[in-house]
Amino acid sequence: QKTSEAVKDILGRLLCICTMDESSLGAPGENVFKGNPTECALLVLAESLGYDYRKVRAETKGRSEQTLKDGKVIMFSSARKMMSWAVPKEDGGWRIYCKGASEVVMSRCTKTQASESGEDMVATALEPEAVTQIEETVIHAFASKAMRTIGVAYRDFDSKPDFDAVSSTITNQDGTPAQEVETELTLIGIMGIEDPLRPEVPGAIEKCYTAGIDVRMVTGDNLETAVAIAKACGILRDEHFAINETGGPPQMKKFRAMEGKEFRTYVHQTVNGEQVFNQDKFDEIWPYLRVLARSSPEDKLTLAKGLNASMLFKNTERCQQLEKEGIKIFPDRQVVAMTGDGTNDAPALKKADVGFAMGQAGTQVAKDAADIVLLKDNFADIVVAALWGRNVYESISKFVQFQLTVNIVAVTVAVVGAFYKQDSPLAATQMLWVNLIMDSLASLALATEPPTEDMLRRPPVNRSKSMITKSMWTNMLGHALYQAVVLLFLLFAFPDIGGMPQGTDYVKGLHYFKNVDWMPEEAKNSCLYLDPDWEATAEWPDKNEPRPCTDTKIQERYAQCVDDPDRDEQDDEYKCSYFGGDHKYWKPNPTKAPSLHYTIIFNTFVVMTLFNEINSRKLHGEVNVFHNITANPYFASIFVLIALFQGIVGAIPLGEGGRFIKVYGDGMGGMYWLMALLIGLGVLVWQQIFVNIVKKIVVPAAEL
Repeated sequence: QKTSEAVKDILGRLLCICTMDESSLGAPGENVFKGNPTECALLVLAESLGYDYRKVRAETKGRSEQTLKDGKVIMFSSARKMMSWAVPKEDGGWRIYCKGASEVVMSRCTKTQASESGEDMVATALEPEAVTQIEETVIHAFASKAMRTIGVAYRDFDSKPDFDAVSSTITNQDGTPAQEVETELTLIGIMGIEDPLRPEVPGAIEKCYTAGIDVRMVTGDNLETAVAIAKACGILRDEHFAINETGGPPQMKKFRAMEGKEFRTYVHQTVNGEQVFNQDKFDEIWPYLRVLARSSPEDKLTLAKGLNASMLFKNTERCQQLEKEGIKIFPDRQVVAMTGDGTNDAPALKKADVGFAMGQAGTQVAKDAADIVLLKDNFADIVVAALWGRNVYESISKFVQFQLTVNIVAVTVAVVGAFYKQDSPLAATQMLWVNLIMDSLASLALATEPPTEDMLRRPPVNRSKSMITKSMWTNMLGHALYQAVVLLFLLFAFPDIGGMPQGTDYVKGLHYFKNVDWMPEEAKNSCLYLDPDWEATAEWPDKNEPRPCTDTKIQERYAQCVDDPDRDEQDDEYKCSYFGGDHKYWKPNPTKAPSLHYTIIFNTFVVMTLFNEINSRKLHGEVNVFHNITANPYFASIFVLIALFQGIVGAIPLGEGGRFIKVYGDGMGGMYWLMALLIGLGVLVWQQIFVNIVKKIVVPAAEL
């Protein structure tokens, strides 16, 4: 219908005046909005009617910054579901502009503004029949299209009204008396504001359900609008509706969608004249509840408290009954996340386990009370937050799995070595090296693992569940068994195989065989020790004179040195260095200098730990431990860096520098490094054997 200019004028001025300063638009032509989205939509309407809200506010007494004290603002509250702003009129008297929930505003109206052409406004009585017609043809029509319905009205006064006066007949939504100035209004119209769903929201909600996150809508919109939006975004699904036996549209099942007033009545009971929360009543409805419309911040707080306190999961019979209805109850106390943007939402955001505040539309109070601020006010960001939260938890678990495996092996080998040799094969400085270099860098590598969509396909972790799961214990003990067996084999059996003394009792010495013609034949076959560290004695005044070894086995072996083409020749002396199987080929080691034997054990331990870092990337028995490894360049870089560090420590001759980290000064050589590398690769092979045989046959994966 064609609307009179007078009606357009009062509507345009109402939209400019009865909105908060925090809501604003960008420059003309810019698609920039700041503050409350609903109010921004109203300001856009005002501009389309030809009204610049900045200019109108600046020129209106009681609304401009300089004359605010001359007007009166009654801010929006959840109890009233409306906002009002009263200003003096230029021709005398006062006018109060009101906007709010359509049904609330209409209930306060006694007149309606006729939509007629011409200069004058025509107000007529708002009859019950007209109210019914507006509800059916306008409000319901808008709401069925998922539009938010806003009613706008005004009232003129001959003089400044009493803003403290309350009505004796009309009450607010919470039952308190309404303010007198917000009654007997004249209805200007009902507006439908469409808040279209972002394309990514339905998919984000679907991901939440897949991840075991239950999504409920708590809104101030009317029930019909809330239901339409919930259906569009996937919160309400086919299973929440029952077949209409009369052939009509499907009917909503009980408790799936409620209004705040009904909800409050159901979960509270009157005790000594006061409303007291009833947890049992709350537990009756919360498993079903999907939509709570016309809610208040107090309803959000009630939901947060009730869900946190619910012990419904302990009621096995009720949980089985709900499961038959397609509702699965999380087997622990609920973890509650709550979104909010208003100041009154702060208590609920505080009470929830995780509070999300809107970064654009949210008030500062809400942001301060929240744990996380959504910068773009996008629900999809909640899914991102959940994904990264799970990734942080898994990163911690990966490192714990890696670190405890290292500790189990180190303690086992150290204790066994201490009992057997009264000397730990792994020195304190070597363990310090492992902790400072290996573990620190490994924690960085595992902590930088990017999240994957697979994390959202797993159920949430129970509050009471141990961080070290059965699967992690299996991984840790399985790999600790492999590494401990290898290291104990190297400790006890390898010296005989590799031809070296055990532990640090002996180290390699320099042996000289003198081949001089004038010496008798028996002297030619004498083995002589030369140790530059020996001091001169009365028997051997020249410390540089080689001293004879009388053991016949040594004589026989060193006699062969003369004919060795690879011998080191120095004048008429032949130096023959052996890694022989008998400790007598080695000189005593009273200073306990680092030995080759223990250096091999240390290097093999580090290399196995390094390869187990790859296995530790997976926690749930995955076969492909290399999956998505290229997505984390930090991991590969750190892996190579640790390998280089260990190569310097274990393979390169460090001379006396090896004493600082207790490794063999002459270096291990390529053969023993290759052996350690092959044993380390065996850790990856063991993972596959372990996952496919032990965890899937001996211990079913479902139990892990």
